[in-house]
Amino acid sequence: MKHFRTLFVLLLLSCSLNLYADSIAQVILAKGTVMAQSHDGEIHPLKRRSKLYNGDSITTAKNSSVQIRFIDKALMTIKSDSKFNISEYHLGDGTVKNKAFMKLLKGGFRTITGSIGKGDKKAYRVDTPAASIGIRGTNYEVQQESTGDFVVAVYSGGVTVHNSVGSIDLGFNSDYNFTRVQKNKPPKGLLIPPPSLADNSTTPSDESKTSVKNSESEKQTADGETLANNNDHLQNTAQNEAPTEAVVNSENEPAMAPYDHSPTEPLATNDPIPDPIELPEEFMPEPIETPSGLGIFDFNDPYNGITAMASPLPSAMNDMNYALAASGELGFMTMTAIYSPIPGQHANISSPEAGLSSPEAISSFSAYDFSSNQTYIKLCYEIIDINTGEVSVYEQKIDIDINITSLAQLQSHINDALSTGNVDINEVSSTNPGYVTLALNDSGDRLVFSANSADGEYITDMNMKFKNYGTSTSLALMDQMGSPNALPQDWVAQTSISLSIGSGAWDKNSNSPSMLLSSQVDDSGETIERTEVFYKPVIADETVNNLNSFFDCTSNNKICDIQVDNVAAADNIRWGAWLSEPTDPLQVHQQDTDSSGNVTDQLTTQDNTLNFWLAAQRADINQLSGSASFSGSANCSDFSQCMGIADDGMVQSINGQFDGNFNNGNISNGQLTVNTSAANSSIYDSGIAPLSTWQVNFDGQMTAGQPEFQSQNLSGTVNEGGTQITDKVVGNVGGIFVKPGDVFAGGYNLGTKGDSGKHTTGVFTLDKQP
Repeated sequence: MKHFRTLFVLLLLSCSLNLYADSIAQVILAKGTVMAQSHDGEIHPLKRRSKLYNGDSITTAKNSSVQIRFIDKALMTIKSDSKFNISEYHLGDGTVKNKAFMKLLKGGFRTITGSIGKGDKKAYRVDTPAASIGIRGTNYEVQQESTGDFVVAVYSGGVTVHNSVGSIDLGFNSDYNFTRVQKNKPPKGLLIPPPSLADNSTTPSDESKTSVKNSESEKQTADGETLANNNDHLQNTAQNEAPTEAVVNSENEPAMAPYDHSPTEPLATNDPIPDPIELPEEFMPEPIETPSGLGIFDFNDPYNGITAMASPLPSAMNDMNYALAASGELGFMTMTAIYSPIPGQHANISSPEAGLSSPEAISSFSAYDFSSNQTYIKLCYEIIDINTGEVSVYEQKIDIDINITSLAQLQSHINDALSTGNVDINEVSSTNPGYVTLALNDSGDRLVFSANSADGEYITDMNMKFKNYGTSTSLALMDQMGSPNALPQDWVAQTSISLSIGSGAWDKNSNSPSMLLSSQVDDSGETIERTEVFYKPVIADETVNNLNSFFDCTSNNKICDIQVDNVAAADNIRWGAWLSEPTDPLQVHQQDTDSSGNVTDQLTTQDNTLNFWLAAQRADINQLSGSASFSGSANCSDFSQCMGIADDGMVQSINGQFDGNFNNGNISNGQLTVNTSAANSSIYDSGIAPLSTWQVNFDGQMTAGQPEFQSQNLSGTVNEGGTQITDKVVGNVGGIFVKPGDVFAGGYNLGTKGDSGKHTTGVFTLDKQP
């Protein structure tokens, strides 16, 4: 047994000696004070052509740096005020595997990796005090900052930054080229390079540059290559402040355990200092790649990476489109306006408060005795305070418990209840303020619930529910009120300032969008799971993508939809407008599932609405951090820049801005200016003054877990001819942060309270500012 132990010790010693015996790197150039400490503690200065061995630790002083070439042709610049350890570096020869294990103890470096790590990702790793970096063959940079944060930049190839609470890919096939990470926090993607990567670079003096140019021998590397002609030559940027903790790894693995043979004490810096060897003229780093696989959504190949899911409404959304919508990849936004579809004329839009109308005309009336078979309707509506932006929810149950023998009697009975009955305001019982009245329309064949709110308030949403739909009693009441098809929730809100954000799909065959909304609703005390699909069939010769074609449609007595497939701001945004008419309505498919699993489907259509829509690939909310400002302006003569419509014509131009805090979701300092003018092709000519100018201020909060927001908390004014006509602006502003996070795709739907009755709605984009 003693013999075997002795042999084992000798073998270990032999392996240890072999580990440190052969040179694994050579210094190309050194600047300032650069020292190396070997595995056995010996300290010596580094200069040009100095050899490096496994176990060596390299320390650079302030304003110093060193460039190294490894045996696998990897190049590395170790920045100023850094400490770097070469733990194990082997170029495999059949008996020994490739291995490149190193440590950044402090400071920073930049490298172009060699052959090690390209085949076996686990063969390459750089540890930091609490971190590691794995590569796939790349050009990348690492730097610590004064705050203790740890930044990584990728110039080609790719890495994955990983710690115990999150990870992020950088470079090829990723959304970002830069990240900042700190201990116990997930890495955050950065859209622009952090300033710390460029500060305090050890740039050579003009004298040294001249010296290098005049000395061909100093330009030669150990293996005869010419640095000045070597495109792999590294820019020597240097910046170091303080250590940080993070994990960076190409396989999302935990950091390696510390290597026992690495020195842990700081190297001495008062040893003899060699004469400085100046660097040659620096080359700029390679251009940062825009990876071909950036993960940007391709509308021409929308199902890439999508696995079909059984659609609950296959007639409205097939399995592939449902799977795409369910993935949440595409955000989809709609803004609804009420308009009069008149072929050959500009669409006439208005901004009445939300109201409800009978789904169908009441052609005949059948009496029914509800005294022995009582039922009720439940009317719900939301009111926004124009001055504060506060939203209140009103709900009133109206009992139907008498013998109704005429339409006039039904109308009178409901109005009495509306004016005298109690109402729940934000789930608190209160005296009914009489905000809603019921009347017949001008034709006398439809019942209409109309808003009757106070001057500083505006009803934004209204809907009505029937008790126990499907029973004989509810069927009788629905028939009396113009709902003969006996479908649940036939009565829905009609508001001209709504804005909805859901998930989108893009049909590959028809090249057209659809929207999926999923929600929970309360139906007479029962929670119902609701799925809705919105879409409009495409008519090729009645779909345009520019302003002139839109005017051509009206000239030819057509009502044309708009679809812009090339939005200027980004390839992963598309937008348009659905103009619904009786012969070509917007389709709304709805499926309700109650607590017992009973499923009810219905199809409704909207034939007097104009819906601007926007489809955009959502950014990853987990990769957005800190604060950012978004701003921009556009001329809407180009529908790829922006587009919109107004009560007095078309939207001429838009400009806007806001500040977003991705850490707490706060949206602040929002401003939107919308200029409108008459609906003709000359409105965008130079010098044409706008008819109306909307100035709107807004703020709000991002949706939890989503890169989007919708705000009704706004104020503003409308001017006509330079004169303010109202300061009672209501409506919605919102939108989606588009992947990777440098563009905001937004929409607005604005109206005014009172006699002015103005309206505007449309879409736009804003850019993130540096």
